[in-house]
Amino acid sequence: MLAGEKTVEFRMMQSPDFRFSPLADISQQDYHAEVKKVVELENQAAFAEPRQPSLSNVKSAIAIKLVKDCKGFLREYQRIDVPSQDEEERLAKLINSTADHCNELQKKTMICQQEASDAEAHLKYIKIKEVPRKTEAQLRAMTSFEKMQQLTLEDKMEEDLQREKEEAQHNYSTTVKRLNHSLIELQDFRVIQRELERLKIDKLSDALKYVSEGRLVRACIRGLIQHGAERLLQRLDVLPVSLDSWMRECVINMSYLELKIEDAEARLAERRQTMMISTKSLQDLAGQTIEQRVEAKKISNHPSSHQDALVRKKTEETEGLRKRDTKFAWIDGVPDAEDLTRSLSKDPALNGDSRISNSAMEEMQDYTAEIKAYRQQIADMKWSVASIISQSIIKAKTKSREKGRQAVRDGMKVLSCLTSEEFAKFSLKEMQKTEEKEVEQFKSMRTVRLNGPQLSEFRNLASSFQQIASAHTAMQSRQSGLGSRRRPWSAAD
Repeated sequence: MLAGEKTVEFRMMQSPDFRFSPLADISQQDYHAEVKKVVELENQAAFAEPRQPSLSNVKSAIAIKLVKDCKGFLREYQRIDVPSQDEEERLAKLINSTADHCNELQKKTMICQQEASDAEAHLKYIKIKEVPRKTEAQLRAMTSFEKMQQLTLEDKMEEDLQREKEEAQHNYSTTVKRLNHSLIELQDFRVIQRELERLKIDKLSDALKYVSEGRLVRACIRGLIQHGAERLLQRLDVLPVSLDSWMRECVINMSYLELKIEDAEARLAERRQTMMISTKSLQDLAGQTIEQRVEAKKISNHPSSHQDALVRKKTEETEGLRKRDTKFAWIDGVPDAEDLTRSLSKDPALNGDSRISNSAMEEMQDYTAEIKAYRQQIADMKWSVASIISQSIIKAKTKSREKGRQAVRDGMKVLSCLTSEEFAKFSLKEMQKTEEKEVEQFKSMRTVRLNGPQLSEFRNLASSFQQIASAHTAMQSRQSGLGSRRRPWSAAD
């Protein structure tokens, strides 16, 4: 052996230095590029909330098809000022379907991420795995045949390990590809959902410029809240009625409470629907006779396996326990007709008693109490606003009659915008009634009511007081006239 040559370990021809495998259908460069792309998608800060969403930037095939199908409708919806009911329903359906698909893709992405993590851990484990080989000293101690067998076994194990590595890498690459496609599709549908919601938010913000009735204003605000609009206080600047900051906060809080009421009513309706279905099945069962229930019970308890019936039959025949009195008497576990009738007659559900559990009833009562509390909060807020506006109207009336009339008109507009036109009229009428009652009470406190004799006595006293006042005035005049004359002992002389 020359000094410059390297020692080469002897290997047999079966050694898998390089071998074509149908599973290894992806090159190392493509594999690393795919992994890098997934890492970039996961690390993007704009993945959850795209900064500048655009429908023209979607990449997945299903998202491109969706954008192509609804592009004309969205352009028409954005162009018109007041969309029709059908257009609003179509847009709402698009938003709901897109949101549902986003939720499904989110779950799918989480599953793919878990699969990719498992595949990566398995790939790392396979890569560090090695085939245990005999040392040279151990091989020299073997015979030629044993040595050849050992080397063949080691090469076979090497082939199996290489195949496992290729399968693990292919599995990881496939999982990463699937995760990449899921992430791209999820990002596209989030962009589509955000664009649709932005379109709806713009329409609702424009509608606030033309509505001044409380129910319509709160409906627009509820839509803005449901679609994730921000800066709600600033969006209310476009209302045709000028509102203070506390008034805007009040109407936004009422909108939030109404959304909670809708949610609680939906859950309550769902529970009631479930109970109605259960009640209907109980009514159908209660409409049957005892014989029909017994037959249904027999059919439900009758064994459906013919093989089990034959086994029981043979066992009972060998033991001499075969009974032929009735059709079902030889079957174990099935009661006779009298036992079935007795058990059915004792069933409280079939005798008209309710099967609704206490927990379900308590849950419905909690929902009802929650709805009642929310409505009471809204009513308290409305009356508080009406009281504050009434006080401002009374203060304006004390200044001048014209300012009072203007305050009444302005208060009517503000109350109609915050609550409703009917509530505004009713609250102002109640304010007028309360004001009239207070005036009457004030007048009654300053007015003295006298009967006939008391009135005559009061007139006599008033006449005497008038005479005394006249005499006092004449005396003062006479004294002032005497004082103006010159006295003889005056110092001027």
